Amino acid sequence: MLELGCATGHKLIPDAPAQVTRGTWHLSTDSEPDFVVAPLDIRSIFPQELPLLVSLGGLRLVERFGDWSGRPFAVDSPLQLCVCESA
Repeated sequence: MLELGCATGHKLIPDAPAQVTRGTWHLSTDSEPDFVVAPLDIRSIFPQELPLLVSLGGLRLVERFGDWSGRPFAVDSPLQLCVCESA
């Protein structure tokens, strides 16, 4: 089994001005722990930024959901799932 994620004991460090959270990926199997260790930078996209970024990328935002079951996107949504098409 391939296991992906931040290893226990490693911290994710938020960089608020850059809107990035930095950490380290540790890829392991049962027989080979940490066979890849690589930097991890997660860029935060705020809901109000996304329509502009989609448009600048040549796409049009068709629908936005707040979870994988298709619930409407709201303030308390756990994620932002967007359906886009070519503009």
